[in-house]
Amino acid sequence: MLLDLLHAIGRQQLSDLQASVEVVVVDNDQAHSALPVLSAWLGTPGLTLVFMHEPAPNISVARNAAIHKASGDWIAFIDDDETPETDWLSRLVEAQRRFQADAVFGPVIPRYGERT
Repeated sequence: MLLDLLHAIGRQQLSDLQASVEVVVVDNDQAHSALPVLSAWLGTPGLTLVFMHEPAPNISVARNAAIHKASGDWIAFIDDDETPETDWLSRLVEAQRRFQADAVFGPVIPRYGERT
């Protein structure tokens, strides 16, 4: 699911944002399962990819690690079981600018792999 998410982030419509996007991926699987996907993705033009391994299987630990690793002014969280629409980031920025908000959020609809 991580590869699908990375492709969806790569399709974001960013021309109106006047911003760059840095993708921070925290692999919090002890088996380091994201490494093959991330290794293949590293050369993708247009996106800066930052990767770190945090073996503790805890979403709070992973998100805190991402915050410490990120270098931008804003952070948008999304999990690998979610796929954003192409205007996801632009709508978040639009809402922040319109309301001068310190934080914005929207509904999240996760998708899960098929059960075997």
